[in-house]
Amino acid sequence: MPPLTPPAHQGPLALMAVLAALLGAFAAPPAAADDRPAPPEGWTARPAGGASTGPDVRPYVYLEGAPGAVLQDRLAVTNSARTPLTVRLRGEGRAGAWLRFAAGTVTVPARTRAEVPFALTVPPDATPGDRSGAVAASGRADPGEGGRPAVPGEVRVPVRLRIGGPTLAALTVEDVRVSGRTIHYALVNRGNAPVAPRLSVRAEGLLGALLDRPARPLPLRLAPGRRVELTEPWPDPPALDAVTVRLRVTATDAVPDERTASAAYVPLVPVAGGGLAALGVLGALAVRKRRRRRARTGALRPRRGGDRAPATRPATRPGVLPRVRRRLMTPGLVLLLALLSALTALATPGAPEARAAEGEPSVSLSKKEAGKGGEITVSGDGWRPETLLTLLICGEATPEQGVAGGTNSCANADGRAVTTDEKGAFSKKLPVAEPPKPCPCVVHVATVTGEQALADAEFAVAGHPTAPLPRRTGGGKLAVLATTRLEGDSSLLTWFGAPPARQLVLTVGNLGTDPVKDPVFAIGTAHGVYAPQWEERQWRGTVAPGGRAQVKLPVELSAGAHGDYQISLRYGKRVLAEQPWGVGRPWGVTLFWVLLCLVVPAAVFRTGMAVVDRVRPRPAGSAAHRRRRTKPPGTPERGPEPAGALPWFTPDSAPYRAPASAPHSAPNSPPLENRSTTKGQP
Repeated sequence: MPPLTPPAHQGPLALMAVLAALLGAFAAPPAAADDRPAPPEGWTARPAGGASTGPDVRPYVYLEGAPGAVLQDRLAVTNSARTPLTVRLRGEGRAGAWLRFAAGTVTVPARTRAEVPFALTVPPDATPGDRSGAVAASGRADPGEGGRPAVPGEVRVPVRLRIGGPTLAALTVEDVRVSGRTIHYALVNRGNAPVAPRLSVRAEGLLGALLDRPARPLPLRLAPGRRVELTEPWPDPPALDAVTVRLRVTATDAVPDERTASAAYVPLVPVAGGGLAALGVLGALAVRKRRRRRARTGALRPRRGGDRAPATRPATRPGVLPRVRRRLMTPGLVLLLALLSALTALATPGAPEARAAEGEPSVSLSKKEAGKGGEITVSGDGWRPETLLTLLICGEATPEQGVAGGTNSCANADGRAVTTDEKGAFSKKLPVAEPPKPCPCVVHVATVTGEQALADAEFAVAGHPTAPLPRRTGGGKLAVLATTRLEGDSSLLTWFGAPPARQLVLTVGNLGTDPVKDPVFAIGTAHGVYAPQWEERQWRGTVAPGGRAQVKLPVELSAGAHGDYQISLRYGKRVLAEQPWGVGRPWGVTLFWVLLCLVVPAAVFRTGMAVVDRVRPRPAGSAAHRRRRTKPPGTPERGPEPAGALPWFTPDSAPYRAPASAPHSAPNSPPLENRSTTKGQP
C-alpha cells in the first residue's frame, strides 16, 4: 500500500495543480477564433440552415454573383425565452446598403424560431471583387404574462459578398510636366481591380542620360477608377540643356504605360551676359575686318605718279588651321564616345529574375454521385495556408463555365466552411443537398476573404432533375484600359485642302461575361462649341471575357478642315474616350488663291490690251509706210546712214571744220591729206 501524503502537504499540492490547469487553459489557443460578441441571453440570430451548434454551424452569410444579380438567403432568429421578442433588422457596411428584408421588424413568439428571407441586389455597374457587411438584429423583449424575459441587445451576422466577373488591371500615367526641380504627373486606375503601381523615371539631355531611376513600388494602392496626382523630386537638374523626361508605370497584370515631357533649362543671367559678350566680340571683329578692308583698299589705290604701291599681305600656311582644329577635336571626340558608351552600358537593364510558377488550387471528391441525405468528403490542395473557404453544392454549373447564377444556384443552407492548414490543404465532410437549380451540378469551393481563388469539381445529385445550361445573357462590357492616341501623318495633298486623316488607337478590355465579336463603335468629331457628328466604325475581331485588345479605327475630317477638334469614341450609349486633335491650316489653298488673285487680273489685262491693239483705228499712211519698208527678197542691204547727217546736207557737201589739235581728233576720222577741200580751186 503506498504511503499516504501528509495532510499538511495536500493543500499546497492541490492549489498548485489548480493554478497549473488554469494557466494551461488560458495559454492554449482556442479551437475556433470568434471575435463576435456573445449573443444576448434568451435569443440568438445566425444564418439559417446548417447545424445549430458545433463546427458545422454557418459562421457568416456567403453570397456570390455577377453585377446586376439578386442574391437571396435567410436569417434565423431563435427566441428561447418565455416572452415574445421583437427584432428589428437592418444592413451595415458596404454590402449592407444593398440588403432588403422581407420584414424590417419581426416579432418572434416565446420558444420559437423564425427564418426571415432577405435579398441582396448587386448594382449593374459594380466592379468585381469582395465586399463585406453585416445584418444587425436589435432585440427588444415584449411584456408577457410571466417568466424570464429575454435580455435586450444586438447581434451582428457577417455578410461576405463576392462579385463575380472578369477582372482587368489597367494603369495609366497622364499630365506629365517638368517644373524646375520637380516632375509632376497623375496616375489613373482605368481597370476594375486595385493595383499597386511601380514607377521608373529617365531623363535624357543633348549629351546623354541625366537621370535614370529604376522601377520601384510607390507607397499607395490605387482603387478602381481613382486618380491621384503625385510629384517626383529632381534635386540636381542641369543648368543648361534641353531635357526629355520619360515616366513608365507598371502594375501586376496591367499593360505598362509611359509618357514623356520636354523642358528647357536656360539660366537667364549667364545666357544674357554671354549673349552680350558674343555681340561685343562680333562687333569688334566686324570693325576690325572693316578697317583691314579699308587699309587694303587704300594700299591698292593708284598714286598720282601713275604707279601703284605694292600690296603687302601676310603669308599664311595652308592647312595649319584645319590641323590645329583636328588636334583639338580628336581628344574631345574620343572622350564623348567613351562617355556615351559608359552611359549605354549603365542604362542596359539586367536580366529579369525568374519567377516561380505558383500551383493552381485543386478539389477532389470521395464520390462523383450521391443522393440527398448522403455525405461526401471534399479534399483540396494548393490553396493559401490558413485561409477560410466555403463549400457549396450548386446547380446549372460546370467546371468549364463555373457557377453562372452565383449562390442563387447553390444550396446555401447546407454549405460548410473550412480553414486550410499551414500547407494549404483541407478535408471536410459535406452533406448532399439538392440545389435550387437543376443539374449539371458542381461542388463549388471559393475563398471568402483575400485574393480570389476558386475551384469546381463535377458532381451529380442522384434523383435531382437535369436540364441544359441556359443561354448566357450577361453580354459583353467594353472599357478603355489605356489613354487613346492618334497615329499617322498628313500627306502633301492635305496642305492643299485634302481631308486630314488619322488612326485612333486604343486598348479595350471586356469586363462582361460574354465575348464581344465585331463591335461597332461610333466616332464623333466636334469643332469648337458645336455638337459632335457621329459616324459608325466596325472593328473586326473578338474580345473574350476578361481579355484585352488593341483597336485601330480610321478618323477623317472634311476637306479644308483646320483648327482644334475633339474626337470622341462611343460604344452603345456610353462615351469611352475623348482625344483632342489640332489640325493645321492648309496654306497651299491660301497660296493658290493669292496667286489666282494676281495671275488672273494680269492675264485679263494682257488679253484686253491685245484686243485693244488689234481693234484700235490706225492712220491712212501707216499701211503704205509698212508696204514701202517691206523689201523684196534679193535686194542688197544699204549701209547705215551717218547718225549726224542732216536731211538737207549730203555727206560730200557738208561743211567741215578742222579739229583744234591732234590729240582730240576722232579716232575714226580720215587723214587730213585725203580730205577734199575747195580752197585754191578756180
